[in-house]
Amino acid sequence: MRIEDKTPARAGFTLLELLIVLVVLALVACLAIPAWFARSEITLDNAAKLLARDLREVQSIAAIKQETVRIEFLGDRDGYRVLDSSGQPLPSPSGPGSFERRYARDAIFEGVEIGRADFEGSPSLHFDENGFAQQQGTVMLLFGGDALIVHVAKPSGRVLIEGVVEAYLEDRR
Repeated sequence: MRIEDKTPARAGFTLLELLIVLVVLALVACLAIPAWFARSEITLDNAAKLLARDLREVQSIAAIKQETVRIEFLGDRDGYRVLDSSGQPLPSPSGPGSFERRYARDAIFEGVEIGRADFEGSPSLHFDENGFAQQQGTVMLLFGGDALIVHVAKPSGRVLIEGVVEAYLEDRR
């Protein structure tokens, strides 16, 4: 007489095995994510593209509100803010608070600095009530020894980024 083995076959993974896999994945992510954003071609390119999108947003706000709006680059080299014609901060289009970028507060852009912002001798760029740039100029962004230059043309406000790895194309719908 033969006795059959009635032990059920093991199917799937144990909780311990799943936990080990999750811990390994978390460790890899903890090492890989900071290393990815520490690459200047990633961080600096994205900071320049965000600045270009913000410039376009400020231009649109000026035209829609039909008032002069300016983007002021801060003296501490940490970012910029958007002000209305009376010098009051404008609200952020993406949520609560004022329309302001501070690189030190944003972990993705930590270490990015504004090397210089020069719009015909001023650290501010003004858009008139029709959305036209009143000055032309450049903003130099710095990160980890690398630099990118964002050019703004007068009167169109057209933005060109010099030195990006992947070209910046404005969305001009």
